[in-house]
Amino acid sequence: MPKKKAFLAEHSHLDHDWLKTWEGGYSRITSSIMRDVIVTLYKEPDRHFVLDQPLFAYNALMSQEYVKGEREKPVNLSEFIRNLFLNYRDDPPKEELDYIINNNNLSHLPRREAEFTLLKKLVDEGRVEPVGGMFVQPDLNIPCGESLVRQVLVGKKRIRKIFGKDVKVGWNIDSFGHSNNLPQILKKSGIDYYVGRRGVHESTPENFYWKGLNEDKVIFNFIKAGYGIAHLRYPEKIPESVLDDRPGLRKVLDKFLRAGRFLPKVTEKMHLEKSLGMLESMPVLLPLGADFSRPHPRMKNIMKALKNKGYDIVHGSIEEYFKDAGNRLPILSGDLNPALSGVYTSRMDIKTKNREMENKYKLAETMGTIAFILGKEYDKECLDNSLELIMVNQFHDVICGCHVDEVYDRAMERYGRCDSILDSIIERAGGFIAGSIDCDGEGIVLFNQLGWSRKGIVKVEVDFDGDFSLVDVNDEEISYQRDGNIVEFVSPEIPAIGYTTVRVVEGNSEVKGLMENNDFKVEVGENGAVEITDKSTSKVYNSYLSLDELKRGGGYFYDKKRKRVEGLSSVECESGSGKIVIKGMIGGDEVVQEVVLRDFGRIDFKTRIVHDGSLSKINACFEGVEGDFYRQIPYGELETREGQIFPAVNYVRVGGVTVANKGVVEHKLEHGVLEMGLLRSMRVVGEKCMSPDLGLPTPKGMMKGEYVFEYCISKSDSYKTGEEFNNPIHAERISSQDGKLPLENCFLDFGVDGVMVSAVKKAEDSDSIVYRLFNYTNNERKISLPEGFSLVNLLEEDEEQADELEIEPFGIYTVMKKCLKNK
Repeated sequence: MPKKKAFLAEHSHLDHDWLKTWEGGYSRITSSIMRDVIVTLYKEPDRHFVLDQPLFAYNALMSQEYVKGEREKPVNLSEFIRNLFLNYRDDPPKEELDYIINNNNLSHLPRREAEFTLLKKLVDEGRVEPVGGMFVQPDLNIPCGESLVRQVLVGKKRIRKIFGKDVKVGWNIDSFGHSNNLPQILKKSGIDYYVGRRGVHESTPENFYWKGLNEDKVIFNFIKAGYGIAHLRYPEKIPESVLDDRPGLRKVLDKFLRAGRFLPKVTEKMHLEKSLGMLESMPVLLPLGADFSRPHPRMKNIMKALKNKGYDIVHGSIEEYFKDAGNRLPILSGDLNPALSGVYTSRMDIKTKNREMENKYKLAETMGTIAFILGKEYDKECLDNSLELIMVNQFHDVICGCHVDEVYDRAMERYGRCDSILDSIIERAGGFIAGSIDCDGEGIVLFNQLGWSRKGIVKVEVDFDGDFSLVDVNDEEISYQRDGNIVEFVSPEIPAIGYTTVRVVEGNSEVKGLMENNDFKVEVGENGAVEITDKSTSKVYNSYLSLDELKRGGGYFYDKKRKRVEGLSSVECESGSGKIVIKGMIGGDEVVQEVVLRDFGRIDFKTRIVHDGSLSKINACFEGVEGDFYRQIPYGELETREGQIFPAVNYVRVGGVTVANKGVVEHKLEHGVLEMGLLRSMRVVGEKCMSPDLGLPTPKGMMKGEYVFEYCISKSDSYKTGEEFNNPIHAERISSQDGKLPLENCFLDFGVDGVMVSAVKKAEDSDSIVYRLFNYTNNERKISLPEGFSLVNLLEEDEEQADELEIEPFGIYTVMKKCLKNK
């Protein structure tokens, strides 16, 4: 009988931020682990190591001086288990590393460069294998599709530049589910294989082809035993004195002892046996490692034990494993979700800030590219810096909110820096473009960064004296509302990826809005509920807030109590100028909700909540919605089953109604009620890897204070609604000036309905201009490209000339054209 084959993939999962910050400990720990890897692999030439997040490893080695690490002392059982879980340990003996450096003639190099040179040599030999191919290991549901493309674009190119390795293996072993257009993003970035776990049903085969929304496929390895089969290193050394910290904890500690017993005797490890038992004719992949684990000190014993059980053990690369897996695999399609759905509402302000920065970056990049075409220097360094800040915060434990308060503070500080950088880019690019427009008199330039012409809400500060009117380029008057120095109006149609100019003339056209348009009529009912009447069907939808008291609130999970409050108490209403303001209380929380009826068929909600810090959850509900339920995923849309929580990017639609949001991720449809999770208290983090009662306290996760959430309801095109709601029109003031540009301009419009331009940017390695096209419909689209365009992959490589594109449903395409700058 032939032996069964198993691949041992020794690795260490390197978190950027989680129970510590990168600066507060994880960078030092990572650099220490890398030194341990170097020493172990040079001492044992038959060892192989998988480099989980190569850019973290590089940054850690190059930023840390060689300082002997200090073991952290536990102060209670939670702290003790946390430290044990993270495998804290001193650096390898300095003399061993010195010997290796000297023996490889590297003593002339600075310490950090010498260490990286040794690591790079191991990569060149194929014994250290960089995997992942992304800038960080991000969450794969909350960021928008373009963000996931940038994770691969920046990650693969940087890994290739630093390590000289073109990554072929995607590796998201700790992310909380996998969105269904990821295979297309990976395949069009040169990644053929993928390793993951969460969100996959246990009955799924260990290896299968995972098909995206289009026809692209990657081979997916579902690590059924999990990636961390070596959490505990020396369980026999746990002191009994820790049991005195809290009564009744022996059972918890015994659970950890049992989980770690495979170290001295590998055959008693339950998960390992479970995975090996599933071997038939296919080899199995065994990830041997854990969070911040080091090369295993008993690897020879493990190999020997497995061979004695009749397994042919290969200690080699993941890429070799996939090549050996064969081609006779089942094909599965669909979203691999949900998993740990509590992360969709943990620390909600991080999620809303992520969406704001993603779209602000898009505006800055698009305007910066237009300014570059017109002759301005491209702000590449500033754009790169702001993008890195966004991408670091998309690390799964950061954007999902399942982390300690110190990590939260660092994440919000990064967003603050990113916001400031983007403001400066927009100011410079917007000023350059507006300063090139030929205008007679005062005016307001309105920019549209989206790939279709549109109208939208404009708010701009003015200092015009006396009465004035606003007129468009055709001298048609525009109605507006004024509150002090702030003017608000609905813009005229703005060309795709372009601008129009509104001129200021004498007169006065200020008007008052109504709470009724062609689509909807809005009234306030009992308990502050907003009654929305669909004028075409006479159907009434009720929008209201609900509050659930929680029994448990952690980073990954929450449990509701039976008590539930629906609607507001102590309701006060103000109405006027097309706006209703509703004030009231829900539980112990103050609520101010602004409801604005737009004359282009949309109702906007802005909900301000002053949370009292109690253990609770607040939801925005839409009652009366019926029909097929669809939700947006990164670069796609999926029909979704009812009764379960799922993540959505910009929108969900039920029947003919679209509900769009700004970073509000959690959605559930049940019994005709669409529920969106706005705010949830999070008392602890770490409850998944420890127990519900042993997580680390997160006071700021209770979200005490004031928070603002925005969402809207519409009957218009879902994708356009979501994009327009999240991408406000940018306005720039101009005065009378001579310029080379007209009052209205379109820089590019492919003119095909259903195809959006998700990115306009300067190419990474040339002065060409890159356009990312995305078919957001379920029907094939055809585009005729202007002369000079070529088709490239998502890495902006493998260029081929193209004059026409047939874009498959939900297909992502990247085209490029050489830039002829205007001087």
